[in-house]
Amino acid sequence: PTGFRTFTRTCKLHSNGLTTAAIDILYIDMARRWAHAIPDRTAGLCFQGFIDAFFYIARRKYYGRCEQFAEMVAALIDHCEGHLEEKGTLFRTGVFASPL
Repeated sequence: PTGFRTFTRTCKLHSNGLTTAAIDILYIDMARRWAHAIPDRTAGLCFQGFIDAFFYIARRKYYGRCEQFAEMVAALIDHCEGHLEEKGTLFRTGVFASPL
C-alpha cells in the first residue's frame, strides 16, 4: 500500500462516504494533478498533493460540523494526531517535526 493509504488507515479516515476505494481514487487523482511537481518522476505523492488531498478530506469529514474551512482543517489535524499518538507513530518516524 502507498504511504497515503497507510496514513488514512492509521488515522481512521474511512467514514462519511470516504471508503478505501474513494481514498484510492483521491490518491490517483492527486498524483496525476501534481505529477508536474515531481521533476525526477519518482513514484508517490508530492507534499503539495498530500496537502491538497488532506484539505479535501477535511471538507468531506467536517463539512456541516465546522463553519470555517480553517476549523475543518484544525479538526482533522487533531483527529489525525490523536490516532497517530495512539499508535505511537507520531514523531517517531521523522515524518512530523518533533515538539519544541
